[in-house]
Amino acid sequence: MNNQPFLSYGRHTPYLEKLKDWFKDHNIQQNIKAEIDDSALLKVLGQSGEGYFSAPTFIAEEICEQYGVKVIGVVNSITEDLYAIYRDSSLINPGLEELLNFKPENSYHFLPSYLILGKKQSFE
Repeated sequence: MNNQPFLSYGRHTPYLEKLKDWFKDHNIQQNIKAEIDDSALLKVLGQSGEGYFSAPTFIAEEICEQYGVKVIGVVNSITEDLYAIYRDSSLINPGLEELLNFKPENSYHFLPSYLILGKKQSFE
């Protein structure tokens, strides 16, 4: 990944500074090819081989399948906070109920990490 083209999310993305710190800690020189606020566009450019990009772990399987990219790095030091404001009620949305009852040891879908993804043939 060193000096390879990187497709970055826009400057106001909450985890961007953490990702830059991870690159620095691993002595990876960034070659930011584009800063993109549209995640779909970022993935399409990654699919076409324009560069590598990052994405949350829990959607990696879907991204790899849909865009023909593969995981080329794991960043365990980046996490996201999720907040839910709800009224105590017997009618709770099933998705919210799953989040409220979530136990990290029971699921891999919510691993607190980001992945670096790239086109299959581009970074081997």
